[in-house]
Amino acid sequence: MKNYLSHHLLVILFLISSNVLAQEQEGTYKVTFNSKGQKISFISGDIAKLSSVKSFNAILEPQHYAMGIKGEADTVYINKKVKELNAKKAGRGDDWEKEWKTTTSHFLPAFVEGYNDYIEKSNIPKIVEIENETSQKSCTMALKLIFLYTYIDSPRIGLYLDIYSNENKNDTIMHLLLNIQWYNNSKKYPGANTGAFFTAGRVLGKYFEKDIFKDK
Repeated sequence: MKNYLSHHLLVILFLISSNVLAQEQEGTYKVTFNSKGQKISFISGDIAKLSSVKSFNAILEPQHYAMGIKGEADTVYINKKVKELNAKKAGRGDDWEKEWKTTTSHFLPAFVEGYNDYIEKSNIPKIVEIENETSQKSCTMALKLIFLYTYIDSPRIGLYLDIYSNENKNDTIMHLLLNIQWYNNSKKYPGANTGAFFTAGRVLGKYFEKDIFKDK
């Protein structure tokens, strides 16, 4: 539970921070990008290593994450909601859980859609493969969901995003933290929570265009 709380606190601090920082230290470019309330923090990495990348594949790593305003473990939050809904009407909570599993299966493809949609007319490397498909690409985008606030009007998500070489997964080229509030909807996948991932993809595309691949 301490991990959930620490992740929750990290995202909250990131959310309320309004500083825009850009600096170079010892060959590593560090920048916090802020656009319409969306934030990307470059934690570590070396963008020079991305110069030869032609395309990415992407995965959403399975792990527990914090949900709701209290930052509860996802399993705790979901079990509690299922019980509460079933208490109001038999089977209602079970139906919600099935719908939620469908929703979560759309998170990664919506992210990819948003990213590729934004950078479509640029020379920025696209995401061409996802999840369990065999990939011969040089780099992987690995997303880790750490926080999901499923608020009705404006869902928010906190994501770690690592880009690493497929030849050496320990070679982390970029380590980012994304704090995203739903802003755009996916054309393919319904729902505001899925739309938050679509928004995350678009925000990452904009960040790459403005700060990482600005010379392409």
